[in-house]
Amino acid sequence: MKHLLSVSMQVPRARAEVFGFFAEANNLETITPPELHFHIVSPQTIIIQKDTYTNTVCGFSA
Repeated sequence: MKHLLSVSMQVPRARAEVFGFFAEANNLETITPPELHFHIVSPQTIIIQKDTYTNTVCGFSA
């Protein structure tokens, strides 16, 4: 059985205004709910682009 978890977020700002925040991988920790215990363990700078990371929550990969 295949499952799909889809999540979206509306940010009431212009894309150009918020792109820098979302492009910085370290900010993922800031916007992830604390109960998910998300922490970045990689010490290097991570460049966000298509297919940069896979997020697994409760056994589901996103």
